[in-house]
Amino acid sequence: MGDPLDPSGPASFARAVELDEKEEFPSEFIELLRSLDVHRFLIPREIGGLLQSFEESLAMLRLIARRDLTAAIAFGQTFLGAIPVWLSGSEGQRHALASSISDGELGCLALTEEAHGGDLMATEFRAAPCESGYLLSGRKWLINNGAKGGFASVFAATSTEPSFSGFTLFLLDRRRGSVAEGLSPLPRVRTHGIRGADISGFECRNLRAPQSAVIGSTGRGYEITLKTLQISRTMCAALSLGAADTALRAALDFALRRRVFGGTVSVIPSARDQLTGAYADLLMCDCVALAAARALDCAVSRMSVWSSIVKYFVPATTEDLVRDAAIVLGARHYLREGHFSGVFQKAMRDNAVVGLFDGSSAVNLHIISGQLGALAAGRKRLGATPDSQAAARLRDLFSLREHPSARGFPRDSDLTFTNDGRDEIVEGLSSALQAELPEEIAALLRLLGRELERVDRSFEALREAGDRRVNSSGRFDLVRRYCRISAAAASVQMWIHNRGAGDDFFDSGAWLNVILHRILARLNPDTPEAPPSTREQLFEQMTAQFERGDLFSVSSLRLGGTARR
Repeated sequence: MGDPLDPSGPASFARAVELDEKEEFPSEFIELLRSLDVHRFLIPREIGGLLQSFEESLAMLRLIARRDLTAAIAFGQTFLGAIPVWLSGSEGQRHALASSISDGELGCLALTEEAHGGDLMATEFRAAPCESGYLLSGRKWLINNGAKGGFASVFAATSTEPSFSGFTLFLLDRRRGSVAEGLSPLPRVRTHGIRGADISGFECRNLRAPQSAVIGSTGRGYEITLKTLQISRTMCAALSLGAADTALRAALDFALRRRVFGGTVSVIPSARDQLTGAYADLLMCDCVALAAARALDCAVSRMSVWSSIVKYFVPATTEDLVRDAAIVLGARHYLREGHFSGVFQKAMRDNAVVGLFDGSSAVNLHIISGQLGALAAGRKRLGATPDSQAAARLRDLFSLREHPSARGFPRDSDLTFTNDGRDEIVEGLSSALQAELPEEIAALLRLLGRELERVDRSFEALREAGDRRVNSSGRFDLVRRYCRISAAAASVQMWIHNRGAGDDFFDSGAWLNVILHRILARLNPDTPEAPPSTREQLFEQMTAQFERGDLFSVSSLRLGGTARR
């Protein structure tokens, strides 16, 4: 994709900012990605595409997002629109859609409506049975790729009574004459972030859809949609990770180069601490997202909880991370030109929208809240006894030297709506203490275990007090704490399963030490900071990754362009 600081390139920061200023779609960048066959990574290998690993897909989308979140979201929305077909579509639908995407078409999943937002049970878009199939009528609004998409997976009510079996998904090929004639695009909606995105929608008036357009079967639209979102929520992490990488990289570059008060900004203790903390948070989000992406390949039955943890934790944490980086940049984080072509302010605005995609933070907290009691009961039942199956699962999730066996894209029968009371990542805190650990790390893990016990006790106290509301503020607070513990546990497992790979800094655990201190401080404000020498090690590692031109990640991924970019 070239050097992002070379303003002449279609994937440069300068071009992204220029198009954002004009509120224009990044067509050149999309064409570049097509020329690189990136669109074929949206199609499973078993039907002629290149998608064979969700870990690989996460990395690819992340690299696009660090250049321009608008382009990354357009590609991500195309994948979102295709997931229901990959999960539940007929062979004819799957191959037809693969052909459309291979031809370079974008697409969308049309769920939301202006009057109801994401309240799918209130959907007014109707599909009425007729002799040759269905007549579709209604409006879909605030749909990414709503006008530009060559195909759309459309959520419609097929019953006058709202129920889980009262909705159906339809695959519409907008290149077909009847669909093109019966579907009217709505005007693009102007937005605060991703200003060049095609956020629009469409209206149908008795659009005739054949029975063959039904995805899965009539009445299964709600179920298929919820399973689709378990995959897409996980992949949304790539968008936040990409934006955060650019924001932190811009702030670090500024701190290393900008001279004030006789030295560089990077020697000012507060700036150094801000950057180090942001880097630690980015590595923690990296661990969470990598594990969840690998789970889509090897532990898809756990995604009802894990996908919502990722979708809540990663966008929320990266928003804080970007704000910390902005403090280091000072006035320059507002500028729409100059340092890094003014991309920081765009990355900051764009990243703020990711938390709204595929279920807001409240939606994901609600989903986890409904299973919090079962997860606590599951841990109590298991105790501290190591579980051989759980150990194998953790190895599959976290050992970056091994890759889960390719199983093909999941089918909808592989996904479930509960975790059956199991969360091996959080459960792994107990077994981690049985590994050979430095005493300082072991002490931090024991503190983390006590925080988990407090979450369990507090949850039980709410139940005993009669608060059984899944979306009560008390339960939401406990879910937030659980998500932080889960993120710390994922970081611990990433370290345990990848020590000894030849990276002295990784093996030392300094990065994990800082992460655990930061999480514990958010759970208990009395927790002290990591030792200064440990934080200094982490700053030096961040700078080394930056100078080498590596992605800010626990995995080794060299970026394109010049070494410092």
